[in-house]
Amino acid sequence: MVNNMSDSFEQLGINKVLLKAAENQGLEKPTETQNEIIPKVLDRKDIFLSAKTGTGKTAAYILPILQILGVGESRKFISSKHKQVKVIIIVPVRELVIQIVQFIESLQFHEPIKACAIMGGVDLDKQMLALKKGVDIVVATPGRLLDLAYKKAFLINTIETLVLDEADRMLEMGFIPEIKDLLKLMPRNKQTMLFSATYNDEAKELAQAFLKDPEVVELNPLNQIVSSVDHMLYGVPYNAKPKAFIKFLELNKFPQLLVFVRRKQIADELEAYCLEKGVSVQAIHGDKTQAKRLKTVDNFKKNQFKVLIATDIVARGLDIKQLPAVLNYELPNVPEDYVHRVGRTGRGEHKGIAYSFIAKDEISRLLEIEKVLGLTVRDQVIFDQSTATFNVKKEKIQYKKKYNIKEPKAPRTGQIPKSKGSETGFTALKKKR
Repeated sequence: MVNNMSDSFEQLGINKVLLKAAENQGLEKPTETQNEIIPKVLDRKDIFLSAKTGTGKTAAYILPILQILGVGESRKFISSKHKQVKVIIIVPVRELVIQIVQFIESLQFHEPIKACAIMGGVDLDKQMLALKKGVDIVVATPGRLLDLAYKKAFLINTIETLVLDEADRMLEMGFIPEIKDLLKLMPRNKQTMLFSATYNDEAKELAQAFLKDPEVVELNPLNQIVSSVDHMLYGVPYNAKPKAFIKFLELNKFPQLLVFVRRKQIADELEAYCLEKGVSVQAIHGDKTQAKRLKTVDNFKKNQFKVLIATDIVARGLDIKQLPAVLNYELPNVPEDYVHRVGRTGRGEHKGIAYSFIAKDEISRLLEIEKVLGLTVRDQVIFDQSTATFNVKKEKIQYKKKYNIKEPKAPRTGQIPKSKGSETGFTALKKKR
């Protein structure tokens, strides 16, 4: 942990050119993550970071990497030569590839570096042509990068820095075999950094396998959820969720809302239902083309519509500033995904609210989330279909009798922050012990 937080990026060793670039992007005072990581990257250390979303992780490694490459130095900046690559950043989803490349490009002045996006769903020949000219930084998804490495489209043995971002998600998505194959082709004396939003045994094992004497930085012990997010749970019968969602939007005039579902089919069905009701909404998921997904997200950021419905895979790379709220229309299958979902709101110094619709068959999922993440068991709230309003149910959930499931053990750490409720007619769940 950082004992003395630096007040500026200059104190962390970032040069004046990059300081100006960071300032132009609204990066004025380093976050805790940036205080920890930037000096270690500049010292060429291997790093394992476990930190929550929305803590400035991308800037924490991009700024020092650009400086190491020579951006801002008095000497003339020399870009990579034929087929050479100096830095590889591997991420699980295409949206995150685009987001990181755009961030890199936003930091350039008179010394532009060459950053290339490598991912599936894009013309392979164009990517091979870009790599042939020489690229300083490649940001890629694992599968397409491995394909191009096997085709010898670039010199993977020239890389100096490897970043594995969202490593926990790559574990969940089964990308580790591809990453292991890529590592066999890379030089041993490179700098390697592994970043994970959640902290678990699998991520630790990955760090032990891939890193050399790493600097270990843990900023979210036991997967704690950011304190800037309040949580509100509503019990809603599954077949009543579409109707409840429309009422929810009527009572809460969100400027923007990100809605999470587990399945592509539900995303499409909810989008169609909302459009019938005159709601400005669009859905994205894995069956949508990459171009369509990028355009939809861009339009959402520009406030051209108010509600974005997304599955977990495509939502992982979303970075929307000052998003006021998210809604778990369906609870995630994996408890750690709750961390990623709610981390889309309450970013930086902003407050956020994470709402969840809980159906009867999702109670066990809720209990698992509470057990793994150390949240607090809540009362049940039901949706009254006859009046289209939410009401608090008085009695405590009877786990064993009513739902025939085991009551969870006491939370290990942390609690959902207390909420004062909503002025729009909803009643927040109150903690009972």
